[in-house]
Amino acid sequence: MNMKTRVICGLSLLFLLGLVLMAGAISFVENFDGAAVGQAPAGWEDGGDVKATSIVVDKSAVVPHTPPNCLKMTDDSPGGAAQVSRWFGDAKKGTVRFAAQNPSASPGDLYCTLKKGGDNIIDFQLSAGGNVKYRDASGSLKETGNKYALDAWHVVELSWDLAAGNFGVVYDGAKIGEYPIIKAVAPDTVIFKLGSSNKVNMVAYVDSIEVKAE
Repeated sequence: MNMKTRVICGLSLLFLLGLVLMAGAISFVENFDGAAVGQAPAGWEDGGDVKATSIVVDKSAVVPHTPPNCLKMTDDSPGGAAQVSRWFGDAKKGTVRFAAQNPSASPGDLYCTLKKGGDNIIDFQLSAGGNVKYRDASGSLKETGNKYALDAWHVVELSWDLAAGNFGVVYDGAKIGEYPIIKAVAPDTVIFKLGSSNKVNMVAYVDSIEVKAE
């Protein structure tokens, strides 16, 4: 490779790096349909252990839905929780949309959390008891006053705006409320977590995850 070619290659790399930096936050859609069944989902960081797992399964086995695939989260660990996370970059404004189902045979506390480092910005929960909850700035879980049915798919949409200081919740197509953001920091990671360190025998399903980050 001569000097001219090296210079051109170097400038091209700098240009591409600049495009990445300018792009900032990224948006993505994950429906697990092209993923390997029985494996952890590619592109996601798995924070569970051998008894707290998140694997792709054939959705035809999850009544009352149809195939091909979704994410099955299982927590049988007394010392951990099933968890997957994915980075999308700093976003002062955005939306996370996903579908979830909690089976009545072994329901679990399913969380969708938006974080930046060690800071929780939004923490939303579909509880094992069928309640819709969120975490306030004090760290306490608060009920929204809404209930959801087990053994059925539900669609949740969380939209945030740091400038406004709150986030909205749309549940199965209907807006149920606006709630304060825990901390005024732009989130860069979405996390789905099932269970906690002192609870076992939990299962939940997640599908059709869509992140629109600004």
